[in-house]
Amino acid sequence: MRKFMIGESNAVKKYVFMILLLSFLSACSLNENAAELYKQETPLKLEIQTPDTFTAGEQETVKATLTQDGKPADHTD
Repeated sequence: MRKFMIGESNAVKKYVFMILLLSFLSACSLNENAAELYKQETPLKLEIQTPDTFTAGEQETVKATLTQDGKPADHTD
C-alpha cells in the first residue's frame, strides 16, 4: 500500500505542475496591438501619365512618378 501512495503523490505533483504551467502560459497572451509597436511604413504610390492618344510609328512619352507620403520617393530600385 505504501508504493501506491508514493506513485499517487508523484502523479498529483505532475498534475499540479501542469495546471500551474498552463495557468502561467495563458497569462502570457498575445497583445492585440502588437503591430502598432513596430515602425509603420507608408506605401509607395505610382502615378502614370500617358498621352490621350497614341499615333502609330510615333515616339510617345510616358511619365511615371513614384511618391511616398506625398514626397518623391528616393532610393527606389
